[in-house]
Amino acid sequence: NIEQNVTAANDHIIAGNGQLTSASRHQKKYRKKLCWLLAIFLIIAIIVAVIIILKVAL
Repeated sequence: NIEQNVTAANDHIIAGNGQLTSASRHQKKYRKKLCWLLAIFLIIAIIVAVIIILKVAL
């Protein structure tokens, strides 16, 4: 019975490690997408700011 519990615990640990690896990959992808979205937003904000400054200057 103890041996079965140890075997089951080991199986759960292996499955948990697999899930942690998968979660880590998903987090990295999410951070990369978030950085791209932030960069795009900043570029758009800079373009809008330049347009507004040029219109006010004229």
